[in-house]
Amino acid sequence: MKSVARRERWGYYAVLSSHMPALFMGGLVIPVLCEKLAFHHAFEQDNITPCIERPNYVCHVQFLGMLLSTSSFMLVVTILVSIVQAVILMPLSGFADLGDHRRQLLLLFTVVGGTSACLQLVPLGNPLYSTAALAVVCALSTSAVSSYALSLVPAYAKAHSKLHGEQAAVELSSRGGAISLVCSTLVTAAAYGISQAIHDEILGLKASLALGGAWWLIVGGGSWRLLSVHQGNVPPPGFSKLVYSLASVMDTFKLGFKLSNIFLAQFAFLLISEGTNTSGLITILIARNELNMQSRDLTVLTIASPLGCSLGIVAMLTLTSKYNLSVKHIMITMSLLTAVVISLNVIGRYTNLIGFHSKWEVITAFIASAIFYGPVLVSFRTLLAEISPKGRECQLFTFNTLLSTGTNWIGTLAVLYIIQHSEIRLAGFLSLALVLLGVAILSRIDLAAARSQSEVYAVA
Repeated sequence: MKSVARRERWGYYAVLSSHMPALFMGGLVIPVLCEKLAFHHAFEQDNITPCIERPNYVCHVQFLGMLLSTSSFMLVVTILVSIVQAVILMPLSGFADLGDHRRQLLLLFTVVGGTSACLQLVPLGNPLYSTAALAVVCALSTSAVSSYALSLVPAYAKAHSKLHGEQAAVELSSRGGAISLVCSTLVTAAAYGISQAIHDEILGLKASLALGGAWWLIVGGGSWRLLSVHQGNVPPPGFSKLVYSLASVMDTFKLGFKLSNIFLAQFAFLLISEGTNTSGLITILIARNELNMQSRDLTVLTIASPLGCSLGIVAMLTLTSKYNLSVKHIMITMSLLTAVVISLNVIGRYTNLIGFHSKWEVITAFIASAIFYGPVLVSFRTLLAEISPKGRECQLFTFNTLLSTGTNWIGTLAVLYIIQHSEIRLAGFLSLALVLLGVAILSRIDLAAARSQSEVYAVA
């Protein structure tokens, strides 16, 4: 059992470290690439003259029958990514729990995601549509791999670790997060070097994505063999896999909503996460439109973000062990610090002293936000693993994935509406409100009541 546990642990670390570069580069490089491509295919207000890139000027591009600004095009692609994730991952979540399909789907999405990132270098028809399509596939695969890999953590932490309770989950999540983020930093640093060496900005961005995809294919494609075959449910006689999968999804939703305290914890994290993500998009738009930061400058953020997350996670593990801090208090404290960084978007609207008025301020804010958000992410996984009913941990992690993928397009859509009808910085109020509301809900959750409620639904 010990050798299986050790192999399982390293398999989990390898899966995370393989797709993390794609996660960070996809979340930062793809939006920059989309806007850069949009500028190359955009027109001035007369819809005839090719657009000349310059600060605080709006050019337009035709996409899906809509006339969009270049910033709006980036956000529309982000919304499409979120909607496709929700539509595809929700029915697959039930199917994944049949037999060893979770492990098989992990391999499938690893190959598909890595390949889609590498294909960015291949000319495929209209660059706007091909880039948007590959971005959707890459993001869908990243989300699926995260879901299937992370759902193995709580069961493993409780079943195989020598430690017990919260400290076991803290150690596993923190070490896994730190290892994967260090690997992500190294890969994205190499990708940044490639993008800087290539004089064509768009080609450099695509090459950096391809490097992340190659790492994903090589490490992720081989590491899945380290994971044990987690046998899931078997459909009763007379039930097709499709019907049983849909029933499994419905059962997951019922369980998720019945456990009210756990649902509130997930909803609070959803708000904090959405506020942080939309703030990142807003900052990129400010950097491009107001500061005229070049794509090469923005790719520095692909290194800064995972490095910042790694530092934050290591610091969290040290403080938790030394001062015996609870994960709930860590989440609240770090979320409030994240809100301080987000508030700079808003402050910059009223003063020129601070508030993203220089590229170094943008880079510093991204690093600070990553340092604070990394512990929030790991703490939430630890918290969810600790308060989930025994034997139903995978189901609760699946519910969290369904909840997040089904709703994370709403915040981006709201930002799109704001910038279409007003100015970019006003959208910062939305991001700040989401984080503060999430913190307020999280502070009201009774963890003792959550653990008692979970015992009722535990299975042997």
